[in-house]
Amino acid sequence: MQNVQLMLTAPIQYGAQPSLAFYSKPDGPAKNWFELLPRGDIAGARAAIDKAMDYATQDFIHVGEGMLDAGADGMDFDTTGGAGEFVIGVHGELEWEGRRLAGLWPREQLEVCQDAGVTIVGLAVNIRTGRSCFRNTAYALTLIKPCMDVARIPVHPNVGEGVVGVPVNGYSPEDAASQAARACVAILRYDGLWVGSGDSRGMDVTHALAAGMGGMRTAGDLVARMQMSKGMRLKEAKEHVAGKLGCTVRDLSDSYAMEQIMGEKGLGRILDHSNLHPGEPNAMTAKFRLAELLGISIDSVERFEEMAGI
Repeated sequence: MQNVQLMLTAPIQYGAQPSLAFYSKPDGPAKNWFELLPRGDIAGARAAIDKAMDYATQDFIHVGEGMLDAGADGMDFDTTGGAGEFVIGVHGELEWEGRRLAGLWPREQLEVCQDAGVTIVGLAVNIRTGRSCFRNTAYALTLIKPCMDVARIPVHPNVGEGVVGVPVNGYSPEDAASQAARACVAILRYDGLWVGSGDSRGMDVTHALAAGMGGMRTAGDLVARMQMSKGMRLKEAKEHVAGKLGCTVRDLSDSYAMEQIMGEKGLGRILDHSNLHPGEPNAMTAKFRLAELLGISIDSVERFEEMAGI
């Protein structure tokens, strides 16, 4: 992570997809709730998952502190409870500040996440494999739409494999994936889109072409930084970035305009063999300028300053 941060300008998160199942015997220290449940030992199964959650939390903190010390721009733990509450249903009584967590609708999940202090929330709605892509997309958007009216933080629907209208397929059909992404834009007016590293290969490219801002070829990376660091919704983040760059919001998605602006301000831009600019700021140098321009703290920049004694 530290080396990556030194070489890249775009924001880089640490992501993992831990499974509570690996904290149970024979792999882990906790008792195996899959063995306890068939015996009717509900209390024992709940206690086993509680113990597994304690171990998982310790690991998250340990790994998270290391990644943040290395300059990670964010943390993303995907499907942490995949072998727990929602699959086998042993935690129907689990609460957070008086609210039962099991069975929450997407809007209620969003409200819990906001109150807990997360910066970005990713919502997933499973598809039904026997129904059409159109039906699954419409169903997912219907459930997520109420979130957009009450969200104070960015909402990034999880348009990965088997969720929000995308079929379960090792190579997701481009028409289905792009349809789901565009529907999220046109109907939800979402703040971003999320897919996991374990999702279908090439899916991120399809989504980027169908609904992306263009990343570093435009100002997508700057808008993303405002969402990640300040929890800004998409409209607010775009307006903030445009104001700092001295351009219009429309310019933020114009690759030619942004290439000129980024070059003039030394904020880093994508270079190829036909467009080389020796000595131009990039990577860590560009991030120093980005932090100052946008008025945000970038961990990798602060870590660099500490290690370099600046």
